[in-house]
Amino acid sequence: MSLGRINTNIAALKAYYNLTNATEELAAHQQKLTTGHRVTLASDDPAAFVMSKTMGTRVSNLATVQKSIGQAKDMLGVVEGGLNAIVDLLREMKDKALEAADGSVGTTERQSIGNAIKALGDSVDDIAQNTEWNNIKLLNGTYDDTSNILTFRTGVGVADFTTVNFSTFGGLVNPGDFTLSSLGLDTVVNADLTSIDNASTLIAAVNGAISYVNAAITEIGAESKGLGARLSALSVEQTNTESALSRIRDADTLFEAMETSKLQIRSQATIAMLAQANTLPQMVLQLLGR
Repeated sequence: MSLGRINTNIAALKAYYNLTNATEELAAHQQKLTTGHRVTLASDDPAAFVMSKTMGTRVSNLATVQKSIGQAKDMLGVVEGGLNAIVDLLREMKDKALEAADGSVGTTERQSIGNAIKALGDSVDDIAQNTEWNNIKLLNGTYDDTSNILTFRTGVGVADFTTVNFSTFGGLVNPGDFTLSSLGLDTVVNADLTSIDNASTLIAAVNGAISYVNAAITEIGAESKGLGARLSALSVEQTNTESALSRIRDADTLFEAMETSKLQIRSQATIAMLAQANTLPQMVLQLLGR
């Protein structure tokens, strides 16, 4: 650079150029510090930006699916609770039938026992008809009019479902229906309990109904356990995906703070040099003054 050429201040232009670059770099590092992200724009790192968006979407999807599985487990818990209540009523019904099947019990007492058994039967029907989830009846066979299958989302893929098939469980008249009629108890429960033979018939029928309900409880419990295992697997996947996403997307705040401090010093030094560069042409004025 020639000192005698004052029309263009090359030194000042270079200082200005360096100041501009330092300011832009400083702004970029400050943005990373304020957002906590290493990649905030596609221009920062196109490949990393796309990967972070894809992985971020998967993390969100995994969280949603875990919520769905949790709701499915809660729903099956309602089913299991209703079935357990029915088993308890059936057990009490059998106790009373055993009591009635004893020759020491008189006709009047046996009739009273029969009335109590009918009341227990009404309670069984009440539970079967009123156990529900989100207005879906779960124990009367009407939650799915075509296949009696509950379908739950268990993954982020299009076909990632698991199904719970409410079968006849070895003896139900209607799949998923635990009312007295489907349990095969409506006739014997509502019949007059007038003899030991009638009580013995009721005992046999209740034994069958208890086995049906217990089979259903076993299957529901197995399905719930499977959902729990799937939930744990998805939780591990989400954690690992978030860890990988963090390495791609998140900024190293210690490094960014160090770079920010360095660029602030550079900017201040460049401003000082720009000021000095602007004073150089004044030396020519001294020559002209002489």
